[in-house]
Amino acid sequence: MEGDFMISRKFNQRNELSMKILVNSYSKINTYMNIVAQIPNEIYMASGEKCVNGKSLMSIFRLDITEPVTIYNIPIDFIEQLKPLKCP
Repeated sequence: MEGDFMISRKFNQRNELSMKILVNSYSKINTYMNIVAQIPNEIYMASGEKCVNGKSLMSIFRLDITEPVTIYNIPIDFIEQLKPLKCP
């Protein structure tokens, strides 16, 4: 673990992190989608046994977003922008 974030070894990317977020409202989903649209690489979102495309709104709604989800493959440069969505 590195600070509050875990190195994403599952996807074997350099300088990429994972973090647990909560996107349980329209405004949080909107904020999240606006941030990840700027990220050039693929983002994955997982909840329980399901892992989906973290940039696809339709895929995200396949998960239980009332609970925290984990996003993977986040470039370090975008961590600050995502901090407001981080689980308490």
